[in-house]
Amino acid sequence: MLSAAVNTRRQRSPRRARRCSQHGHRSSSPSLRASPGFWCLPGDPAADDPAATPVPDEAALAAVLRAQVRGHADHFLARYRPAARLPRRSLLGAFFDGLDTGLWLGGPDGEQALADASAVLPGGTPEFRDASTLHPLTDARGRVHLTRRSVSCCYYFHLDAAGEACFTCARTTDGERRRQATEWDEP
Repeated sequence: MLSAAVNTRRQRSPRRARRCSQHGHRSSSPSLRASPGFWCLPGDPAADDPAATPVPDEAALAAVLRAQVRGHADHFLARYRPAARLPRRSLLGAFFDGLDTGLWLGGPDGEQALADASAVLPGGTPEFRDASTLHPLTDARGRVHLTRRSVSCCYYFHLDAAGEACFTCARTTDGERRRQATEWDEP
């Protein structure tokens, strides 16, 4: 998902073919390889490359990225859902969270991350009904941080000795996030 976010900033979306997915006991871990093809904007220096498929604008490019991530999610869930002990909505939420987090962490600055997340995950699309939850949060010391609220649950609170939820948990309020961020030592 992070590579998808990085490609968004480069104004490209990698093409993923099903045969490029590797899941199962023969590989050490699930992985995804992009095919050589990609979608790009008409002004991209590589738009004339035979592997390129130019799309008219950034909205079309964001739609392609959503469709690629959702296609990967559907393929993965079709294969692993029968053995999963979680509902499909929870598992699909993990893919959404991965994309939203990738848009957050994959770039150079907060303003660009917010713009990318808003463009790629506007909400109400056929692929993902939820909108990006990425938003700025100002701590008590006046520092601005980006944060988000997860759609799926990572179950961190089961591992934490104090039983506390993770920073992006849907059960964690912005007030609690603000309190935690104020305690951070970063400049």
